[in-house]
Amino acid sequence: MILRRPPTGAVLATAHDMVREHKVISGLAGTPVPVPRTLHLCTDEAVLGAPST
Repeated sequence: MILRRPPTGAVLATAHDMVREHKVISGLAGTPVPVPRTLHLCTDEAVLGAPST
């Protein structure tokens, strides 16, 4: 298992959008494009210490 989260430093607002990444990877599931299986998307900043968008 791998946990993906955005960096905590200064980045462009759309550079590390975890919600968008989750939607794209989940949308590609079941297609010929090889993508990892997604398990969960948490948008609560208090859990990971960084905003998801």
